[in-house]
Amino acid sequence: MMLYRLLCAMDRSRFRNTVGSLAGDGPIAQKIRAAGVPVRVLGIRPAQAMNGMIHLARELRRTRPDVIQTWMYHADLAGSLAALPLRGVPVAWNIRCGGLDPSIDKRGTIWISRLCAGLSHLLPARIVSCSHSGCEVHAAAGYARKKMQVIPNGFDTESYRPDRASRLEVREELGLDAGTLLIGSVGRFDRAKDHDSLCMAVAQVCGAQPQVHVAMCGENITTANSALTSRLTAAGIAKRCHLLGRREDIPRILAALDVFVSSSAVEGFPNAIGEAMACGVPCVVTDAGDSAHLVGDTGLIVPVRDPEALAEGLLKMIKLGGDGRTALGAMARQRVEDLFGIGEVARKYEELYQEMAACVA
Repeated sequence: MMLYRLLCAMDRSRFRNTVGSLAGDGPIAQKIRAAGVPVRVLGIRPAQAMNGMIHLARELRRTRPDVIQTWMYHADLAGSLAALPLRGVPVAWNIRCGGLDPSIDKRGTIWISRLCAGLSHLLPARIVSCSHSGCEVHAAAGYARKKMQVIPNGFDTESYRPDRASRLEVREELGLDAGTLLIGSVGRFDRAKDHDSLCMAVAQVCGAQPQVHVAMCGENITTANSALTSRLTAAGIAKRCHLLGRREDIPRILAALDVFVSSSAVEGFPNAIGEAMACGVPCVVTDAGDSAHLVGDTGLIVPVRDPEALAEGLLKMIKLGGDGRTALGAMARQRVEDLFGIGEVARKYEELYQEMAACVA
């Protein structure tokens, strides 16, 4: 989504973008195409890595870019190697997470990140990290610190904004009274998002606050996910939790919330938190990645993997009352507008690409 927002915000009178997808197609690729940016699906599979690299190299040679921006570990490695025949074309890597956890991440991904650490001193011209925490973790792991810079994620405050109508509409769709207090989360079902802690915290909150309901969005956050539904049923809160799956109307869902919660154990610079803040929703988040830096003093920060602390933070936010939450939400939106607007972030990427191209020229 950050790539999509960046492409939409860049100055098209000066920059022309083409996106190459290493693996397959998907909803984000369709959004990028709809925005007028070509997307070429390369269909590279691990078992055919060499053929895929040849395909990618041919595609780069045909496109003849001035600058290559890769996006995440596999693309950093593949893009840099495929660009070697294009002498003089600079490559910028992009690090999108705050670090890797062997208990969560695939061994192959960890292995590639370690390989990239050594190659970072040779292959890329620049390395962009979306978070300060990611920059420090990767520098400590051997990445070339002198090449690194932080450009945070940016947010579209026109699409993500407070909307009173959404509050009533979403509650009606969920079969809830207009006055129901609604907590929400957005994130795929993944160990990095620590839904175990979220479920335990929500159970405590629902036990103390009978009027509370929870809306959960994200890939595989559905009633077909037995691993998730069994946890909610065992906690006795299945009827209070609404599993909405992947949604295309996230701005509307977020604007309907009273409180946003993030239970992540691992993060980079979390999009969902910034989007909720832009909608004027106060947040209770774990201290993962740059979450605390993003929220600042407009919400509550709790330790990772601590459901007791997460529940306590949610209860504190509930006890602030409607006026208190509204005031915090207004501060949150202002913070996003001042520091993390997509226009300013896009300008930083444009400056980076202009500098890289000028060095070659």
